[in-house]
Amino acid sequence: MEGSKWLRPLTGLCIVTLMLPFAFTPADARVTRIEILERGPFAITAEEPGGMSFGDVGPYERIKGRLYYAVNPDNRFNRQIVDLQLAKTGQLRRDVSVVHTTTPGYVEEVVGEDARNAKGEVEFWGDFLLLKPVDMSKGNHRLLYDVNNRGNLRMLEYYNDAVSTNNPTTPAHAGNGWLMREGYTLLWTGWNWDVESPSATNPPQRIFLPIIVNPDGSPLVELINAELTVQTKDGIGVEYLAWGNSRCYSVADDTAVMTARDDVDVDRGHLAPRETIPREAWKFVKLGSGRTIVTDPALAANAVQYPFKKGKIYEVLYHAKNPRVVGLGLAGIRDAMSFFHYETQDDYGTLNPLAVPRGKARRMKAD
Repeated sequence: MEGSKWLRPLTGLCIVTLMLPFAFTPADARVTRIEILERGPFAITAEEPGGMSFGDVGPYERIKGRLYYAVNPDNRFNRQIVDLQLAKTGQLRRDVSVVHTTTPGYVEEVVGEDARNAKGEVEFWGDFLLLKPVDMSKGNHRLLYDVNNRGNLRMLEYYNDAVSTNNPTTPAHAGNGWLMREGYTLLWTGWNWDVESPSATNPPQRIFLPIIVNPDGSPLVELINAELTVQTKDGIGVEYLAWGNSRCYSVADDTAVMTARDDVDVDRGHLAPRETIPREAWKFVKLGSGRTIVTDPALAANAVQYPFKKGKIYEVLYHAKNPRVVGLGLAGIRDAMSFFHYETQDDYGTLNPLAVPRGKARRMKAD
């Protein structure tokens, strides 16, 4: 996707492995609040209502909630985050988008107020999930972090041969139990803003990052493009603007142009001739599960409706609005791991679930 640097999505990060201890100090991490929404035994069975036991480590507990972050734009570890400095001119707004109630699983975009707190720090929040030994002294004092795949949890599926889910609760979700028998504490946090899912029962992990606006507070609008290709058969009626169930940048106006061409290039690098498709022949839509069109007008478009032809390359050029400071998603990963490793409590006195005598994770690995 091309266009303004402000509208360029974060791509290319699949699996990252980090061996820690960290090169930063507790003062650099800014998880200001941990909100625990669910806490209880993991992998309950009829015989073990307190959760199944994993070897010498014993039962595990599941902790699910939200982490609230505050990032200082002047901190030397944060200066490299693209567009974060715009906070100092009042150009960052809170993303207070909500998971829609009438169409469960989808996110309705809502722009909030100034993203800064009284200290000038930029605030945002995201989901988290912990699986930890009930008795931390029996664990291996290692925190294993999974950089989730577009909000989808993969660690248990890959390492434990478990049933895939974003909400592990049952013995089937523990799989063969290897990570638990080894005593690892497992952590997932939301980090990329554009994930979306039509599933209300298995939602992805989300993060809500600040939105960039113009200096006068009006929506920032830039021209971007998306390429669509159809490889299966003629007559496909709808195609995603971006890969997967993505929250695309909102369409700002009705000046979009769609073209079609037969090849990437011809004649030593010159672009193949493009055919402009009449604007009345296609439209932006919201595509749901099973490639059905969602009619709820509150939900931003993520697809194009048109009788596409197999083998052609379609390009949509449109004005989009409300870009995010996507680099803060990676800062959130950094600060979440640091909080669980170093801190005993948040700014409001809520205890870090891993901060128990002799129980904090002393080493960490991210995968």
